[in-house]
Amino acid sequence: EWKKWNQSQRRALYEHHLKDKTRLGELNESVLPVVEKLLHSEESVSPCGLSFDDIILFCRLRYVTLVQGIHLGSKTRAYLENVSLKTDIPLLTGMSI
Repeated sequence: EWKKWNQSQRRALYEHHLKDKTRLGELNESVLPVVEKLLHSEESVSPCGLSFDDIILFCRLRYVTLVQGIHLGSKTRAYLENVSLKTDIPLLTGMSI
């Protein structure tokens, strides 16, 4: 179904969801602070260095950088930037909406 939509239909859907700031606020206030506690350092999730945990966490957190208005903690932001550099996988901040 998504493939059949034209650009204006897709934009209307984005705008509809972007108007609802409630979910964005919930993410900022309840979920993202927990991420800071999960990180061992700005380099990895575990004290042993990069691991499978980092692969899982990075791939999920990377998509959060696609949303404008998300306030990542300093440790989380540094973690994302460091893992992005190490893996040569760019963050999505340049395309954020």
